[in-house]
Amino acid sequence: MAKLAFLEGGGEMGELIRNFDWSKTRLGVPDQWPRSLQIMVRLILHSRVPMFILWSDDLIQLYNDAYRKLLGTDDRHPRILGQKAEESWPDAWEVIKPLIDKAMQGDSVGGEDMRVPLNRNGRWIDTYWSLDYSPLYDDADRPAGVLLTCQETTETVQNRRKLLETRNQALAFFEQSPVGFAILSREGLTFQMVNSFYCRLVGREPDQLVGKSLRSALPELADQGFDQLLEKVMETGSSHVSSEVPIQLLRGNRTETLYVDVTYQPLRDDDRITGVLVVVGDVTRQVESRRKVQESGAHFRALSEQLDQLVQQRTEELRISNKELAASNYALKLANVDLVRTNERLQSFVYVASHDLQEPLRKIQAFGDVLQSQFQDNLSEGERDMTGRIQKSAGRMQQLIKDLLTYSQVGVQRNADKPIPLNQIVEDVVSDLEVLIRESSARVEVGSLPTVLGTASRLRQLIQNLLSNAIKFRQPERPLLIRINARPAIPEELPGDLTRHEAYWLITVSDNGIGFDEKYKNRIFQPFQRLHHGTGIGLAICHRVMETLDGAIEVSSRPDEGTTFRLFVPVYQSAE
Repeated sequence: MAKLAFLEGGGEMGELIRNFDWSKTRLGVPDQWPRSLQIMVRLILHSRVPMFILWSDDLIQLYNDAYRKLLGTDDRHPRILGQKAEESWPDAWEVIKPLIDKAMQGDSVGGEDMRVPLNRNGRWIDTYWSLDYSPLYDDADRPAGVLLTCQETTETVQNRRKLLETRNQALAFFEQSPVGFAILSREGLTFQMVNSFYCRLVGREPDQLVGKSLRSALPELADQGFDQLLEKVMETGSSHVSSEVPIQLLRGNRTETLYVDVTYQPLRDDDRITGVLVVVGDVTRQVESRRKVQESGAHFRALSEQLDQLVQQRTEELRISNKELAASNYALKLANVDLVRTNERLQSFVYVASHDLQEPLRKIQAFGDVLQSQFQDNLSEGERDMTGRIQKSAGRMQQLIKDLLTYSQVGVQRNADKPIPLNQIVEDVVSDLEVLIRESSARVEVGSLPTVLGTASRLRQLIQNLLSNAIKFRQPERPLLIRINARPAIPEELPGDLTRHEAYWLITVSDNGIGFDEKYKNRIFQPFQRLHHGTGIGLAICHRVMETLDGAIEVSSRPDEGTTFRLFVPVYQSAE
């Protein structure tokens, strides 16, 4: 390309513009550019002000070295030279397009610290600019382009914001500080600023202090020497610090004596002292507490002497009491040994008695069977009725003995506890009770149950007694539904005596049976306590099984609505 005067010089951008193939753009080759564009290109290339030209409807871009420096390491340079503005600035287009349109219509637009979002090096950031968009005219004096002069002010805006944030933090500290702050001017010791603590300390509102002199706002301080101290600080330029200074203040309708720690710090503007910063801490409580302690010292010394005498007397009494306690402990140890032996004998008695009682019962049942099978036709109706009653009573007696034997063995047999999946236990019990469940048209719904630490036989006794109880006391007129579910128990719902383990499962067994009045809920777990027909042992067995698991059992019920048993079982902690 032949040398063109308007493209001479211009540093890096002059070189790039001269070597660019402008024939592929809407501008065409430079020697055919409008005279007005050539003049503006020459102007920006030799200007130290960042400038940017957008020309034609395509808004083809040219810029100078000063603008190129604003791009930094942004990968737009030199890619955007000779390109369309909309394709080069998609991230900022929403902001700059209205300004460009305005300039293309012949109006100059711009502003200070305008926010322009940019994607710089793969990261979106907010940048700020002082911008001026001015229209450029072709040789026919028609708007044909835009001249942009600009300067980035991002760092200035950020610094200004940081300064404002620091100022706000300082003001927040001043206002929220747990000590009193006040600033007094040199002229007339006038309050310029006060914080909330200072206002509360002197018993005034801010508008009763700010703008008023110390003597007019707090006249009760006139004869206490504080104004003279403040004037001395401003005269000498030296700080003053005092501790536990007594001060009389009018608070409300009465004068109160407070004790304060005071610091007076001179404030300077260059070398001139303009006022004083007053920092006040309220130490009234500490001073009064120390005085009370000092006043109580003599009283405590007298009490100490009395206490020495009392200690000697109590020591002798304690020696005698310890001797008596040792005798009582020995007697208690003997009683515990007797109690263990008694319990062992009682368990042996229950076991032997239950076995010995079953033999005569079996004979009664056998003789009854003979009477009913072999002599049925020779018995009168009344004799047959009595025979049936004997058989039923013997059956109930046998069930009672069986339950009593089971009850006596729970807690005595010490099989090693193992991790037991409760879902498997429930599945086994439901299988055992399959006929009974089918005959009673019952449905058992079982959720996801945990693995607990115990013995399978006791857990089967527990679940079987609860399911049998629900089937036994069902509502005849509606299908029986039994639900078994589990979830972690929350601390607030645990019975008060469950403290040995960190966490418990809450397992619920609920039914829609006949229910009962809750005033009886504490007695149903006691042996031989019955609300309906039965031996009265089944729920007592459940209670003892829960004790062996270090757990607890509770019940809630409503007549004709059903019953829910709540089992609290310790969470099994695996060794893995």
